[in-house]
Amino acid sequence: MNPGPAIEAYSRRADEYVDLLGSIDSVHAVDRALIAEWARVADGPLIDVGSGPGHLTEFLREQGHDVRGIEPSAAFVDSARARFPGCEFWLGDAMTLREEKGRFAGVLAWYSLIHLPPEEHAETLHALAGALRPGGTMLLGFFVGRRTEIFDHAIAPAFFRTVDNVRDQVRAAGLDIVETHTRSGGPHRPHAAVIASKEHGTKGRTR
Repeated sequence: MNPGPAIEAYSRRADEYVDLLGSIDSVHAVDRALIAEWARVADGPLIDVGSGPGHLTEFLREQGHDVRGIEPSAAFVDSARARFPGCEFWLGDAMTLREEKGRFAGVLAWYSLIHLPPEEHAETLHALAGALRPGGTMLLGFFVGRRTEIFDHAIAPAFFRTVDNVRDQVRAAGLDIVETHTRSGGPHRPHAAVIASKEHGTKGRTR
C-alpha cells in the first residue's frame, strides 16, 4: 500500500477536513487531557507528526511548549500556516525525521500512521524513535481491532491494529512502554494510545 494516494486524498478534501475536524473542540476531552499531560512532563522541543490541520500543534503551543508540526499534505501545511501563524509547520512525512536524530523530547503521532501497512508502520516507528533524545517520549494514537486489517476509512483505506502488535513494534524500535490507554463505546471505533520512552544511552535495543 503506497501512502501517496492517502496524501492526495487528504489534499483534495483538506478544506472539508479542516471545517469538520480542524478545531481542538473536535478532539475528545479524554484525548486532549492525555496529550496535555504527556506534553507537560516533556523536557524540551516537541514535534506533531502528521499534523494535518495543525490544531494539536496549536493546542500544545498555547500551553507554552516549543512545538512544530510536520505534514506531508501541502494543502494542510498551507492551511495550518494561515490559521496558526504562531506555529512552525514543515512539509514532509515521518521518514523525514531520520534527519533529525536525537532532536526532540517528545514525538506525537496522533492517528497519523493509520494508513501505513504493517511493514511501513514498523519502519516509521524506528524513524520516530531515532528522532527522540535520550529520556524523550512518544505518544502514538491508533484504531484498535482484533487483528491487523485494513478498513474503509472516510478519506483513504486505513488499518486496525492490535494493542499487542503496536506495543511489540514500539519495543522493536528501541523504546520502553510507559502507559497504554484504550477507549471504546458508542458509535465510534475503538481507540488506543501508547506512551513509550527512550532510555538514556539507548540506541535501539529490543526489550
